[in-house]
Amino acid sequence: MILAALPWSLGGGLVPVCENGAMLASMIKSSLQCRLCNRIGLVVLLCIVVTEAAILIPSYLSYERDLLLRLERVSRAAVASNYSTRPNATPQEILILSRTLERKGVIAGGVLFDANARKVGSFGDQPAIATEALLADKFITQRSADGRWYDVIWTTDTLKGRYSLIARLDAADVASELESFVWRIIGLVLLISFVVCAATMVIVARKVLLPLLKLRDNLTAASRDPTNIDKYRMPNNQTDELGQVVLAANRLLEQVSVAHRDSLYAMTAMADRSADAILAYDRYGDILYANLACVRMCGFDRVQELVSERLPSFDFELGGDPLSLPRSLGKGAYSREAFLIGRDGARTPVMINAARVPSDSRSPIRFYASITDISALRLAQDKLEQQNLELKGASRAKSEFLANMSHELRTPLNAIIGFSDIFLHGLFGPLGDRRYQEYAKDINDSGTHLLNIINDILDLSKVEAGKLELHEEALNLAELVRATLRLLGERAINHGVRMTEDLPDHFPHLHGDDRAVKQMLINLLSNAVKFTEEGGSVTVSARQDSGAITLTVADTGIGIHEDDIPTALEPFRQIDGSLSRQSSGTGLGLPLVKSLIELHGGTLTLVSKQGVGTTVILSFPPERTVNATAGTDTRSVA
Repeated sequence: MILAALPWSLGGGLVPVCENGAMLASMIKSSLQCRLCNRIGLVVLLCIVVTEAAILIPSYLSYERDLLLRLERVSRAAVASNYSTRPNATPQEILILSRTLERKGVIAGGVLFDANARKVGSFGDQPAIATEALLADKFITQRSADGRWYDVIWTTDTLKGRYSLIARLDAADVASELESFVWRIIGLVLLISFVVCAATMVIVARKVLLPLLKLRDNLTAASRDPTNIDKYRMPNNQTDELGQVVLAANRLLEQVSVAHRDSLYAMTAMADRSADAILAYDRYGDILYANLACVRMCGFDRVQELVSERLPSFDFELGGDPLSLPRSLGKGAYSREAFLIGRDGARTPVMINAARVPSDSRSPIRFYASITDISALRLAQDKLEQQNLELKGASRAKSEFLANMSHELRTPLNAIIGFSDIFLHGLFGPLGDRRYQEYAKDINDSGTHLLNIINDILDLSKVEAGKLELHEEALNLAELVRATLRLLGERAINHGVRMTEDLPDHFPHLHGDDRAVKQMLINLLSNAVKFTEEGGSVTVSARQDSGAITLTVADTGIGIHEDDIPTALEPFRQIDGSLSRQSSGTGLGLPLVKSLIELHGGTLTLVSKQGVGTTVILSFPPERTVNATAGTDTRSVA
């Protein structure tokens, strides 16, 4: 790579400032280390080789042809001159003369023919050209495959005599000369290639590569130092394409610098206007940034004071050792409450949202957090908790008051009900007017209804106050269900509602409170009859599943919307509806049943659909089952 640390100056471009020799050595070294230069040099080398091959191969063939032609002419001239000195020689004398020429190395061998193309004789190495070729009366040559021999046909016209000769010439010198020629060419090509490639690489390195590498280094440095981008802009006096690239890069750096400053200003402005404290630390745990809210939260006026005091620190456990934010982070992020310790040890309850920047990030920030002062929230929580305690105390006092008032409320009601019952049955004689009888019945019914309401309120209050005690025993559920059905039978008949039971024979006993279980059944059946229109039905069933007893009361009444089911289970809450408005009630039935079943360790499940009906399931825990047998007996009451 080009040494990025070289000094630079302006000239015909960006060039290193150094002596010529050092500059050339540096360029050559840089060029050899540069992958781009190597690729360019390789392409140039290939181009030179291909070009030279296209030029020099024909030259080689032409040179080979010239050498062979010269060999043939020299040999032919020697043979012709020797033959011409003996114009009247016999064929044998010419053959002897030919052997003499063969021994002198003029020719390597041949076959001698007379003027009529009859073979006279042969001498030396035999040529490969066939005798029939002599009849063609053409100048024919043939070179051996290894290039060692060169065979030619010299006719009588060629030799200007009475004899023809198929001669074999020694072409070893031609092969040697061609080999030398090839090596000279290769050396020349290599020299040219080296010079051209070196010159190309040096020129590319100087004019193109060095400015590009400088541009790359500046862009890389600018990406690592975005706050000082302006100092990485490159001077540019070039007007060519490279100058345009540098100009575009400088414009890009300028735009990035402006955008970075604007975004940094906007972020700083937003952070300083934030009510939450914002902190950023470097990898060494030193503060890089703290907004105005953080400075004030710690009790300082300037960031420098905050940094010099190495605050804030945080106490995550009351009375624990304070930790700096980076030390508290560990390897992950968190969102948790703590006490911020500021100036003079002042403690402020805060909510911290902290995280760490990945280690491979180029950002100088390694830890950051936003911190919210929750002092007001803590005060509000404490106030709410105090109010909640006061409300619970008031509710408990109310429940205790109602529970303690049971005797005072029931005594006058029992007297009213008792005296009205005496009047109603005429124990001391008839009342006289029929209206007295009706009034006495109204007083008795109203008193009984009011007593039931008071009993429900008192029972619910006792449950809330924790004063309702269960008197548990083994209960015969079948008898208890039938007794409850008989108790409410007249009411069902008056409403035109049919009540049925679905109880297995020999059903196991339930360990529970007789009054509480009966109260649950009465409330559920009363609600079922109350909210079932004339012609409808109510069914009570009991089952045992995995040792647990369940009681189910199902009706075909008006039903409850799914969204209103939670409301139906809250005390003193009633669901708005045409039939519910016509029916009297306090909204205590289902909540009381829910409280009583939970006292038995069980659960209440309410399933309902408007216009279809309601099903209430009381599930007792298995440990309340006394015995277990099977069989089914379904009966009708009313």
